[in-house]
Amino acid sequence: TNIRRSTTTPFLRNEYTNPSDNTNPASDQDDRRQLASFNLAQFKNPVSVRRKSDESSSTEPREQFSPVNHSSRSRCQVVYLLGVEGAAHHGFVPVIEALARHQIDPETNLAYDVDTDPQALKAGLFGWFPKAKIRTWGYSATPEVDDPAFVQTVVRESCPNDGRKHVLVEWASFPSGLADDPRSYRVHRQHEWQNMSPEEIADTDEALQHPTNMNAFYQAYSPYVDIK
Repeated sequence: TNIRRSTTTPFLRNEYTNPSDNTNPASDQDDRRQLASFNLAQFKNPVSVRRKSDESSSTEPREQFSPVNHSSRSRCQVVYLLGVEGAAHHGFVPVIEALARHQIDPETNLAYDVDTDPQALKAGLFGWFPKAKIRTWGYSATPEVDDPAFVQTVVRESCPNDGRKHVLVEWASFPSGLADDPRSYRVHRQHEWQNMSPEEIADTDEALQHPTNMNAFYQAYSPYVDIK
């Protein structure tokens, strides 16, 4: 028998969420402070690989976070399975998908909408689908990943306000695709990485932008999307 679990919390819980938030919501200022306290530089690989972004990202201006849109975040969650190419991290996608599809929103009694091929999000993160998505949104060129108007367009397309909770699952690895990949990455995989050590690759500007700039993605999307 399939048993669906009812819950008032997002599919994956926020680590920083205060249990009392349901009865005493934090102010926008508090939420912005919470978001700003998180940065990918906190989650360094235990090996001795130093990245150019380790110092600069830790001092990212906090005022760059937009005010939190509680309505958007309550219905939209992105689960990004991060992994190095060959780690088989994408094998977790069916597990995440199965768990998410067994969620029921107790307020509407509707199942969660789960998308394991979120094309609008891929367009936003990687610059894919320039004709099918980006141009139809009114852009003649692909904006940066953290362009404010572009971010909100991607979020509206990915998580429409249709009364359902939306879970988007992404797993693009590093490196991703091919050096001559026909897909329109903003920054493609580099041929010279084949002859470089992991430390040397990690210190290149291209590596920090491939397949997307993760810090820019987190900072720009967090006010509108619950990111895991």
